Amino acid sequence: MSYVSKTQTLTDGGTELLFQSQYFQPTLHSNPDGTSIQFEEGETYQSADFNFLGSYGFSDRFQATIGVRFRYIAQTQVIDDEETLFTKSGLESTMLGFKYSFPMDGGMQYAVEASYRSATYTNDPYTPGDDRTTVALGDAGKDVSLGMGFSYYTKSQNFFSGRFLYRNPAETLSSEVYSEVEAAIVWPAFTFVLGVENIYSLNQDPYATDQTNKPDIDTGDSEEYNSINRSWTAPYVGMHLALGQMWRIEFQAKSKIYGVSTDLGNLYTLSLVRRNAKKENFKTLDAAFKEYKNEGSVLKITKNRSAVVVSLGIKDDVKKGTKVDFYHYDYIGGNQLIASGYAVKVSLSKSIVKITKRYSKLRVQEGTVARSGLIKN
Repeated sequence: MSYVSKTQTLTDGGTELLFQSQYFQPTLHSNPDGTSIQFEEGETYQSADFNFLGSYGFSDRFQATIGVRFRYIAQTQVIDDEETLFTKSGLESTMLGFKYSFPMDGGMQYAVEASYRSATYTNDPYTPGDDRTTVALGDAGKDVSLGMGFSYYTKSQNFFSGRFLYRNPAETLSSEVYSEVEAAIVWPAFTFVLGVENIYSLNQDPYATDQTNKPDIDTGDSEEYNSINRSWTAPYVGMHLALGQMWRIEFQAKSKIYGVSTDLGNLYTLSLVRRNAKKENFKTLDAAFKEYKNEGSVLKITKNRSAVVVSLGIKDDVKKGTKVDFYHYDYIGGNQLIASGYAVKVSLSKSIVKITKRYSKLRVQEGTVARSGLIKN
């Protein structure tokens, strides 16, 4: 399983552990007026974040996440014609998050999510001209977000998904709208991702028209923190590699190409994830990727659940005796075989299928995916 969509939640009792490192080295900084400024000779700014997250599925629809973030910042400035290095490192914040997903319908799924992040430090006011000994670790305070996501699962078993969040990033910053939209081309062991991230400021910073009086913190020449109505646009590409059934590696390269009151440049992310999305007593018999010529759905079920009516018929090359497989694809990407059977009566656009094998505790029900004409295993 190389990809997890924006709306996918863990199953009841499922767990996920994420170890993530991020590296950012800007080449420009954009002031509150949107003017991009080159770093002067001898000036540099680098930051590295290390995130550790753990998630648990309290039901098949609801999961909670807790985590911590460590940060390291190094900045070089030219002071009195000499390059001076300022560094700061430590625990940056802790977080708590929740996600609730709705059932998938016609390949579309929605989810709501919320998170609360609290910085573990405070920033002392800084007066320009005073002697500096360090650099600010970030924007102190509370970061609260609330919003929703969507995922569209295509018939070719790829994804188009996104998230839209209202966010209050810190006590000293303007509220903003965070959005992220991406397309994923998914294979069993590899996924290619292409997307874009955007921050849209709601322009609520009280110092927007009085910037000279906004309290300073030790950010040097960087605009990354203590911003005024910040915003940016950052396209990204990513690659995921599955390592067996539970582990995967994710790499993402993101470029902040436009922004206001922020630093611009490239950000690289490397993640190692261990995801156990299934209940311990839940056996996925068919974990291999399969392709079929035809896909339909269950329309009706007999009272004793021994046979079903599916939306596949003669027009789909189904005839008496054709094997039909039934899949549950709500959270595992259309790849969980739960039952199979054979067509016993066929019309132009419908068939009656007698179920002969069951592979899961999940029941075949109205709306369950029905596939015929296996062409790849």
